[in-house]
Amino acid sequence: MPPLDSLTPAQWAVAVLAAFFIGVSKAGFAGVGLVGIYLMTEILPARESTGVILPMVVFTDLWVIGSLGHHAKWELIRHFLPLALAGIGIGWFIFALIPEQKFRFVVGLVILLLVVASYTRRAILRNLPARPGGPPPAAGWTLGLIAGVNTMIANSAGPFTAMYLLLDTRLTKLEFVGTNAWLFVILNVTKLPLSWSLGVITPRSLLFNACFIPALLLGVAAGRAALDRIPQRVFEHVLLLFCLVAALRLMLG
Repeated sequence: MPPLDSLTPAQWAVAVLAAFFIGVSKAGFAGVGLVGIYLMTEILPARESTGVILPMVVFTDLWVIGSLGHHAKWELIRHFLPLALAGIGIGWFIFALIPEQKFRFVVGLVILLLVVASYTRRAILRNLPARPGGPPPAAGWTLGLIAGVNTMIANSAGPFTAMYLLLDTRLTKLEFVGTNAWLFVILNVTKLPLSWSLGVITPRSLLFNACFIPALLLGVAAGRAALDRIPQRVFEHVLLLFCLVAALRLMLG
């Protein structure tokens, strides 16, 4: 990671914006986090950016749990978590094998797949007959495994967890946010020692993280305020298009 005093004012501004979007994503706008991931790769090497983002998402999820964690539906977490933890182990192994010069391409590919997954999720939910009840256990196992791999490689499991949780037709917005926050706290805390062992979290990267606590909290507050005012579908549609362009730029650049 470059020295903090080597970053230009423009780079600091991009990092603040990335932190803001990460905070917004934790208030219920799952697709927004992809924007923060992309922006961080614009100012840091792609591999190192994963280590910078991870403590940010742990911090914001803990903050959200403090206010909305009691809304979590633990039956959904129990079906999702075991295979997600296995996926983290697979992702940790894959992470160490990816050459540095290919990592930017891999992050772009992951974001591209997640954009496709987000649109697929919408198509599936739109065409499913309305029925009360939760997702089948197989959905939790499959999406959990995929999410675990993706969260270890690029901190980008949000669309997969959202796809899983939204299959529960009984889930309210507050239950969605609370359950999502608990899922990611468990997954991301599990990742912390693994990321440290890979050298992408360091004392210097943690110092960098501390600079963005205000932006993270502002993002969470903005997301909470927007949750009942902005149509989430329209908002995420625009951001997913941005992510599509960003993914192609990472892969081709």
